[in-house]
Amino acid sequence: MTNNVENALKSKVNFQEFVENNPLPTAIVDIVSKYTKTKAENLCKIVELTQNFESFLNLFEPTNPNSMKDESYIVWIVTNEKEKIMNFVEKVNSHMHNSGIFVIKVTPNDEGYLDCTCLAKPPIKKKPIRNLNSPASIIQKSYWAKYFEVCDELQSQMQIPMNSKPQHFQYISIGKSGVQIVQTISATENYVATELFINNDKTKFEHLLNFKTEIETALGTLDWHNKEGVKSSRIRKTEPFNLSDDNNFEEACKKHINMAEEFKETFCKYL
Repeated sequence: MTNNVENALKSKVNFQEFVENNPLPTAIVDIVSKYTKTKAENLCKIVELTQNFESFLNLFEPTNPNSMKDESYIVWIVTNEKEKIMNFVEKVNSHMHNSGIFVIKVTPNDEGYLDCTCLAKPPIKKKPIRNLNSPASIIQKSYWAKYFEVCDELQSQMQIPMNSKPQHFQYISIGKSGVQIVQTISATENYVATELFINNDKTKFEHLLNFKTEIETALGTLDWHNKEGVKSSRIRKTEPFNLSDDNNFEEACKKHINMAEEFKETFCKYL
């Protein structure tokens, strides 16, 4: 086994063996960890003394067991970079989303290991700043303020936080683990909706589905959403309301609150 830097730098094979049999330097781990969605299985390593474009292309070969997956990152560890390849890396990174290429240059140090310099990395995508003065945001803020007021007057348990921020949904606890009621509105499609949100428990959804007839007898026709590959599931009821006219808010809120109360009363019988 190649266990010292001097031998590691004598050949590509030695260098690959050295990197594989020693933990990644903290500097590399720190750089990659900033990309919070990166999973260990989605990191592809290229280890070579001098950058070789064929090593990069090999990651896209279907026959390669270590080929890239969706939302993967390449960590390219080298001792010598090539200008043409680095220019290519920069262009690729500028167009990537939830994937990209890190180029890490390593040099031997006096402690018998490697110092690291990051030569290239994908940009961290910043979330766009939401316009809180958009027509939809203004309607959302006004609606939830009215909802809070009406709910307070009715002394309903389906209350939401005071001064709720403008968004299209509000979560309400019903005292059941992994299950919540979600109140949603759409300022563009003009509706209010109540849904039972089941987090990461398909067995609960399947259990409730056994009582679909009884549940819909109490609540009316519902939309049952249980998508394959999605951990959460939802059971939803929608009512149309023209939310562009705030004169409709009080009636919409009363209906919305009543829907949530009926959801809680009905579903809790079967949970």
